[in-house]
Order: sequence, then C-alpha cells, then structure tokens
Amino acid sequence: MADSASHVCVGIPEAERDSEGVDPKITKGLLDQSDKVRSLIEDSFNALMKATLKKSNECIERVGACDALERSLTADVMRSVKEVNLAVGLRAIIWDVGQRLGMQSR
Repeated sequence: MADSASHVCVGIPEAERDSEGVDPKITKGLLDQSDKVRSLIEDSFNALMKATLKKSNECIERVGACDALERSLTADVMRSVKEVNLAVGLRAIIWDVGQRLGMQSR
C-alpha cells in the first residue's frame, strides 16, 4: 500500500500544475473512488475481524462497483484530458487507488 500511496503523491504536483485541463467531474470522481475504496477496505477488515459472513459478502459485491468507477474515470480522462502527460498521470492515480483493493485482498 505504501508504494501505491507514493505513486499517487508523485502524480499530484503535475496534476495541480495542469489542473485547468481537468474536468471537475474527474476530480470529484477521484475523490469518490478514494472514499469508496477506503470504506470498502475498512468494512472488509471489520467483517474479517468479526467473522461476519453477511458483511463479507456485501463487501465482495461492492468490489464490482469500485471496478466500474475505475473504468468510468479512465474513460473520462482519456476522452477529456488533452495534455498527454496529465492524462497518463491521472490514469496512474486512478489505477493506484484501485489497486488498494487488490492489495487488501491478498
């Protein structure tokens, strides 16, 4: 997780410098993705620690929504961000946030 967090932080200065090229919908989407992933990881750990099968199954079902949001954000970036380096940086951030789910499930 630390590697993923550092990758996100490395992309922030470039995104901030070129932020006028970023649709507010993408910025809001990134914050939403981060909140959903954080909440899902927290709920997953709680389900594990309390051995709650129902809560575990609910978490598994929410993974698909997080994956769909990642795909949607990627499509929005590729469609609307004209600066190539900024688009690549934003895509890397989107991917890194999504990878937190994969790291948590190992």
